[in-house]
Amino acid sequence: MNQCNNGWIEEAIGSNRTLPAVFDYDPKADPVKAIIATLKALPLDKEERAENTKMVKYAIAKLGLERFRYSCYTNQIDEPKFNIVEPPHHYFTSREWLYDLIWFEDDEELGKEYSIKSLPLALESEWDFFRENPKIGGVPYAAVRYDFQKLVVCNAGLKVMILQESCKYGLEEMDKYIVPLLAKYKPKVNGQFLCIVYSPDMKSFKYKLFCPQEEK
Repeated sequence: MNQCNNGWIEEAIGSNRTLPAVFDYDPKADPVKAIIATLKALPLDKEERAENTKMVKYAIAKLGLERFRYSCYTNQIDEPKFNIVEPPHHYFTSREWLYDLIWFEDDEELGKEYSIKSLPLALESEWDFFRENPKIGGVPYAAVRYDFQKLVVCNAGLKVMILQESCKYGLEEMDKYIVPLLAKYKPKVNGQFLCIVYSPDMKSFKYKLFCPQEEK
């Protein structure tokens, strides 16, 4: 772990690590720490961006289902190589529902189907930097900003943004964007925002937890 400027923390990715066959059940675990530890054990290939996206979603879906026993929606991970164990009374569905990935709970007293009780996590993953919109020109991390707005309006307990660091724009651009956005949004923003930024060579990632309610 390396403490960077402005509160960002850098973690190296272990090239010889693998995910556990099944995560131990521990509902009291800190989800932020659990996500960081999981991604540190997930080697990625800088030449395989599409595959990297799948692997990150798979790891966090697997963590939510097995360690915390939440149900989960996410897309792109219905291939046989993705081994996910569905705990009793919870389920995994390989498609999106509002966000790229969610952990959620149903209220069984109201019936298992269409009775969402809580949304502990919502995640967006965006590895592009630009959007094809001539009106906005060269806005730093434009594609990421577009998706991050979805998290701002979400009432999940933890909102996670996954992206790759731009060689042109530093992480200070993310700070300059996120902090005032969360401060000015009405009504008040709830929950925490975990921003995870992979390095261009995919050998490490930096992360920062934004807690807008505590900063006011």
